[in-house]
Amino acid sequence: MQGFFYFDCMCHYFLYILYSPGLDKYYIGQTGNVGSRLAYHNEISLNRLWTCRGIPWELKSQIPFSSRSMAVKAERYLNKPEFDS
Repeated sequence: MQGFFYFDCMCHYFLYILYSPGLDKYYIGQTGNVGSRLAYHNEISLNRLWTCRGIPWELKSQIPFSSRSMAVKAERYLNKPEFDS
């Protein structure tokens, strides 16, 4: 899968980066299960978030973290306004 990488470690949380070709926008989030989170973002009947406007979303990257708090810190850092495209 293009843009996909994974580190073999005891990681239970991930920061993930999605891309919407229709919106030409990226979305950054964190989760314990990237596959189910991607499916949620792409399911129009379940998704009530801003991301429903960008369906279909493509997974561009996932970065493993050993704790949720570290994944949340990374997500907040990358979602700062100076990183917004």
